[in-house]
Amino acid sequence: MVVSREGMDFSALPYSHEELEAAAHNYELPEPSHTVVTADYKQSGVGSGACGPALAEQYRLSEKKFTFRIKIRPVTENSGSVLTTALTEYTP
Repeated sequence: MVVSREGMDFSALPYSHEELEAAAHNYELPEPSHTVVTADYKQSGVGSGACGPALAEQYRLSEKKFTFRIKIRPVTENSGSVLTTALTEYTP
């Protein structure tokens, strides 16, 4: 379980971003041998001046410095409700 007080994007995939970008088709991906865990604080909106108008200010990620904290906990059959645990631990 990965939780944060701030919004976040999280993934756990059997391929790195580089492996995914290098493969044009599923069958070109290597045999999975690891799990790549990614936790992102924020991401900029989609779009740019290259293929249309510039990204609207409200969708830009323009922070130069930030602090981002996450908590990673194992989930077992005795963990109870993952959602209840996350809400309990991260309610201000």
